[in-house]
Amino acid sequence: MVLAAGLDLAELHVTERVRRMASAREMIDFMEASSFGNFLSAIPKDLHDTFRADFDRAALAHQDPEGFASRDYGAMIVARKPRG
Repeated sequence: MVLAAGLDLAELHVTERVRRMASAREMIDFMEASSFGNFLSAIPKDLHDTFRADFDRAALAHQDPEGFASRDYGAMIVARKPRG
């Protein structure tokens, strides 16, 4: 996108972030808080509690002794407008 916009890419930094969460409930709470209210928006409100319970049960297969690891990536781009 930077190049398509006619800019020169000066720097690109990609960082992996890992968040540890103790429980599936903590993971859902984090996802709800960080998604601007969109996390459960496709699920009817009367099914939210059922979804949370199903998620708790399904998440157990991915739990380690420290809880859960949530990984994502962040990118920082430095671009310059070409001279001339």
